Amino acid sequence: MNKIVTIIFTIFFFIFVSLASPGSADEIPQLKSYITDEVGVLLYSDYYESVYATCEILDQETSCVIAILIIESTDGREISEYAIEIFNSNGIGNKEKDNGVLIVVATADQTYFIAVGKGLESILNDAKVGRYARDYFVPHAEIGDYAYGIYALTAVIAGEIAEKYEEASPHKYPIEWIPLDWPELCIAGSVLIFIMVITKGRVFVWIGGYLRKLGGGKSGGGGAGGKY
Repeated sequence: MNKIVTIIFTIFFFIFVSLASPGSADEIPQLKSYITDEVGVLLYSDYYESVYATCEILDQETSCVIAILIIESTDGREISEYAIEIFNSNGIGNKEKDNGVLIVVATADQTYFIAVGKGLESILNDAKVGRYARDYFVPHAEIGDYAYGIYALTAVIAGEIAEKYEEASPHKYPIEWIPLDWPELCIAGSVLIFIMVITKGRVFVWIGGYLRKLGGGKSGGGGAGGKY
């Protein structure tokens, strides 16, 4: 019975940590998943799963990683400097290929920045990234529709990478099986179904995010951003 207690505790721990939201730049956020939404504009929208799936598929098929961070404010810091620090602190993309992208949106500041790893700068130069942001994100952010704006921006960046990135190195994430007896399995299943209902299925996304790392890539300093 100790195994089932451990599993239930682990599930609730993932949910508690996922829902914790400091909402500012006082500390460098540790990104455990493709999406870190400290404001809630994407997390509780209809586009969350689509954005997550886009990032996950791109990662699995190319090893390129798109990570998204949504905060309220950078507390007076330049968002470009802040985004690059977040990028390098968390290691977005493959360590050897530097093939990551980090999209940072600060809703209270009304600023954004897209940081690009050196390995993707030939595909996503500053001018192209800036144009994508102005065309796909800014018009929607200006009217408060952050979720769709982030979805559209993520989709166009992922599409560009998928079309032009020449290397493919799919990631694999083995998950160790925990054997359970039938009574324990039934209890665990019931708890998981209950949590799935109250979180609208996002518990699987949250847990999946904590079972993987974003890589170890560094930013080459490239990217684009601005105000809206």
